[in-house]
Amino acid sequence: MALPTRYGSAFLAGTKGATFAQGFDFATSGVVDGGTVIQGGAIVAGDPITNDLGINTIADKVSDSHGSKIVTNDGTGAATTDRVGVEKALSGGTLAFNASATQWVMQGGNVTSTLSGASNDILRGGARDFNGDINDEANEVARTKIKDRLIGSKADEAFDITARPSTQIVPGRTKGSNAGNATTLVNPADGSAAVASEIAASRSVPGELVYRTGAANPVQDDYKAKNANE
Repeated sequence: MALPTRYGSAFLAGTKGATFAQGFDFATSGVVDGGTVIQGGAIVAGDPITNDLGINTIADKVSDSHGSKIVTNDGTGAATTDRVGVEKALSGGTLAFNASATQWVMQGGNVTSTLSGASNDILRGGARDFNGDINDEANEVARTKIKDRLIGSKADEAFDITARPSTQIVPGRTKGSNAGNATTLVNPADGSAAVASEIAASRSVPGELVYRTGAANPVQDDYKAKNANE
């Protein structure tokens, strides 16, 4: 492309913006292309790519760790507290504790006297009370579940996808009526509220079973008592 006549016929402008005079390239007098690539290798003179960056130079902060990070879940469970994280093995212990040779939960026949870095010898004994030939009946009753929580009515449950961010973990969600309310399981025999002592195994009723005899309805029976002679 010829330049205006005032420069004379010996001057031409190249398509890249460089200026030529009698065969000489005055690159600094035109527009020089320049590009940047990441980990692109050596730069060759004259190429449009003029800058090569290492991957480590483009991180926000080179000293920071990359990837996922495990944190402790310290929320209370309320609608405005965080649910991110995992529970500690022991509330007073350390998350992701790096055990030494003598601090493993169980290794080589030894049972630890610490847990998550905190003193704890509960694993040195059985997890349940042992009373001769069956577990302690009071413990059986205590761990028998007869209550739960309602998920709420689906009739008035809602979710607003246009809700603005707020202190709520899920700002657009409206729970259904009675969500979270306690509910007691029902005794199928008479429809009354379940009683833990009637459900938990004991020496007098160590368990229940249901079996078929060929009749239309199955038979429900109890195992023989452990505290009475046959």
